[in-house]
Amino acid sequence: MGVLAKRRPRDDRPASPAFNSMLQHSIRLSTANNPCISGFSSAWRGPAPRAGWARPREYDQITRLFDRKRAAPQRQRLPMNARISLPVALLLACMTVATARAGQVQVAVATDVAAPIRAIAEDFQRKTGNVVVLSTAPTSQLYAQISRGASYDVFVAGNDVLPARLEATHKAVPGTRYTYAMRVLALWSPREGYVDPQGEVLKDNQFKRLSVASPDLLPYGRPAMQVLDRLGLSGSVSDKLVERHNTMDTRRFLADANSDLGFVTLSHIYKDSRIQRGSAWIVPTTLYDPIRQDAVLLENGKENLAARSFLFYLKGPKVGQIMRSYGFHR
Repeated sequence: MGVLAKRRPRDDRPASPAFNSMLQHSIRLSTANNPCISGFSSAWRGPAPRAGWARPREYDQITRLFDRKRAAPQRQRLPMNARISLPVALLLACMTVATARAGQVQVAVATDVAAPIRAIAEDFQRKTGNVVVLSTAPTSQLYAQISRGASYDVFVAGNDVLPARLEATHKAVPGTRYTYAMRVLALWSPREGYVDPQGEVLKDNQFKRLSVASPDLLPYGRPAMQVLDRLGLSGSVSDKLVERHNTMDTRRFLADANSDLGFVTLSHIYKDSRIQRGSAWIVPTTLYDPIRQDAVLLENGKENLAARSFLFYLKGPKVGQIMRSYGFHR
């Protein structure tokens, strides 16, 4: 009769909670990737095991689990054409939000800049979805309406004096006024070839009448007088001056085929990047002070995001191209 192996004494001490937790966690993690013990994990239920009992095969399998490292998850990479950068994603999100919150902006526009501002407003509306409602009138008339509380959001003026006055009287938002364009002075005649490109026709003094805008009423009147003064012609042509007092007078002068010549702004006779008719001398800007035209955010549009967006859009390069095509400078 053989000698029986001495049985190892049973250890009745309960396993620690940490050991049990660690053991069960390892089994759960390894079940899917280790078919050889998948059956064992389903059998391991019931009371928590106690270390030292005589189950060497299962125990060895369990013990080896602690040395097994969990395979790192494989990161799925999108194809190049499906990836998108963070800046682009943010831009798309902003555009989506902007479109969803598209609003309306009421813009008061001086008559002299109505044509280019209309083209700019159409481009802005097409790109942003915001609706632009234009109201055109002479700058002084729009100023009076705004002073009486007219509900405009943005004022696009034909000068820089009245927007500054609205800012000073708290009818406009401080810090939002800026020059969006500058007028260019031109000596013009409806007769082809009458005005030479150097403006020598002024010095020849063979004309009968010289039309100028009123220095007190129109923004390009004083610059015209500055040109005559700096050329030393103020005295010799003073008896031939005919003043225009408003925009209608300028229109009548431009439409009169019998007019001799007069000072106008280039925007009056310029469109599609060329002089429409007659002959003209574009006066060098060194002969007169800048003729600025300002835009400003009004108090009514202070909380209107569409109004602020339109005012900011006026500073863009596309707007500069449109303004130059109508005879304005930036």
